[in-house]
Amino acid sequence: MTPRDLPRSQFLAAVTELVAPASVVALVPLGTDEPNPDLPWEIARRVARAGRRVALVDLGLERPLLATPEEDPDEGIADALLFGASLQRVAAEQDVKGLFYVGVGTPPANAADVWSHERWRRLARGFANEGALLLLALPPDGLEHLGVEPDWVIGLATGERGDHSASHPALEAHRAAGKSVTLVLDDAAPAAANRPTPSRARRPVATRRVRPRRRRPWVLAGIGAAGVAAAGALLLLPGEGSGSAPAPTSAPFTPAVTANAATTAVPEDDSLYYAVQVAAFASMQSALERGRDFERAGWTVTVTPVRLGARGTWHRLVVGALPDPAEAGRALTRLWRSGLVDQPNGTILRTPHTIQVASAGHLAAAAQTREGLRARGVPAYIVEAPDGSVRLFVGAFETPQQARLADSILRAADIEGTLVPRAGKAR
Repeated sequence: MTPRDLPRSQFLAAVTELVAPASVVALVPLGTDEPNPDLPWEIARRVARAGRRVALVDLGLERPLLATPEEDPDEGIADALLFGASLQRVAAEQDVKGLFYVGVGTPPANAADVWSHERWRRLARGFANEGALLLLALPPDGLEHLGVEPDWVIGLATGERGDHSASHPALEAHRAAGKSVTLVLDDAAPAAANRPTPSRARRPVATRRVRPRRRRPWVLAGIGAAGVAAAGALLLLPGEGSGSAPAPTSAPFTPAVTANAATTAVPEDDSLYYAVQVAAFASMQSALERGRDFERAGWTVTVTPVRLGARGTWHRLVVGALPDPAEAGRALTRLWRSGLVDQPNGTILRTPHTIQVASAGHLAAAAQTREGLRARGVPAYIVEAPDGSVRLFVGAFETPQQARLADSILRAADIEGTLVPRAGKAR
């Protein structure tokens, strides 16, 4: 059971334990005073410091609850849900590791269109699967329209006296239905200087190209591949809902693929470590056939065989060879707009490893070699190198161990390959 009423100081002292069972928490300012953003930020920061990933979202669509309009980023949750903006782009990591802020962005014509959006249910499942916390700061009217049932509703009393007499029917309705509702009384307002200002960076920290330590972006961009993944989160969860195959736990392999090449340094401008998974198929042939639609539209297409535990072998259809999450987010938006991918499908992956099986002097020769390899059951694809040469790769892998299955396919076809960084010229 969650407590009914708590003073602010007591609530904050126990907040990490209190929110532990929840994946979606609604923070609802009450009263007539100007909403105070201190408490939502303090909740988010304390949970993130305890090691849990947190997304703090401002759903004050008519009047921001967490930032002034001058502080709020140009794009935010409204742009992501209604206008197809990449959530990787609109989420900015803050001064505490693992804490992401999503502002309002472009004010929508109808706030209820954002509050009630069907995508919230997918987000909630994704956050629950990953053990992350989605904090939604929204007015009482937003709670009435919210498209997902929060695990816990926290009413935030405003004003110096922490007057909680101004409750709201929306909270009382949740409480009457037996849902978890707590009122936090503002018994000690912190100094204004302690209020964190949301970062106005237009790209999340994951786009900072720092080597060798790279974090995969939180994928709030969409649900996972058809037929493989359960519905997933939009933005901030690595591999969440994406159908990503877990890395094998056995020892790294070396046989037909030369693994030591994967550690070769790659110039930063040449790395093509990101891509968008758009689907997955039980058969390689089906994946290749669907991939031709993307190739005809000018996309680089990769079919990567992966083992998904009891579900057997699936073939990921991965589009693009891109240098960073921001480019991948823009690519996903273009795919949505073109109609090649139905919104909100599509998952951004970081796939820094591939297997090089051949090279050629020009594109025409490489294309001929690629078709010959595909006819032998090898799903090769082409990447141009900065020096003008052309390389033929197989697979796009998150870890070297994930390349085991592709290695066995190459062995069966009597083809030698070398595990290398996925690098070349972006196009």
